Amino acid sequence: ERSPWYDDETKRCAHPQEIAQELDIDFSGSDYQFFDNEVLTQIENTICKPPMVVGELEFDSDSLAPMGFVATPKGRLHLWREPDFTGHLANDRIYVIGVDIATGTGASNSAISIADATTGEKVAEFVSPIVRPDELGKYAVALGRYFCDTNNREAFMIWEAPGPGRNFGDVVLENGYRH
Repeated sequence: ERSPWYDDETKRCAHPQEIAQELDIDFSGSDYQFFDNEVLTQIENTICKPPMVVGELEFDSDSLAPMGFVATPKGRLHLWREPDFTGHLANDRIYVIGVDIATGTGASNSAISIADATTGEKVAEFVSPIVRPDELGKYAVALGRYFCDTNNREAFMIWEAPGPGRNFGDVVLENGYRH
C-alpha cells in the first residue's frame, strides 16, 4: 500500500516520467520527451509553414542600425513576414525577441526567435552554431531595431543570462539597447 502523501504528489505531476524522476528517484524511467510526439507531428502537419523569405539583415557595424533585409538562399534569418521593396518590414506590430546563446564554437546553435506580441505568432528566426556571443549580441540589437513598432520603439528582448549570455548581455547594453 502507498502513502497518502505519495498519492497526493502523483496527482500534482504533469507526466508519468515526472513521477519516476521526482518521486521514485528512477532516472532511467524519467528520460522522456516533454511534448507528446503525436501532438508535435499534428502541429507540424497543420500549422507549421516554411518561411516566406530567407536571407540576412544588413546593418551598420558601428551604430547597429538596420539597413534592410537581403534575400539569399543560404541566409541565417528566416522571415514569416514579407519585407517591402526596400527590405523593411511594416511597423504596425509589437514584437518580442527571445535569445538562446551558445558559445559559437560549432557544438550547438545560438537561436533568436521573434514573435508578434499580440498574436504570439513566430515571425522570424536566426540560427547559427558559429556566431560568438558578442557578435550575436550585435546582430540581436540590429534585429530589435529592425522589428520596431509604429512609435519606432525597439522590440522587447529577453535572453538567458548564465554562461555565454553574460557576454551577449554586455554587448546589448553597451550598445544602448534598453527594451
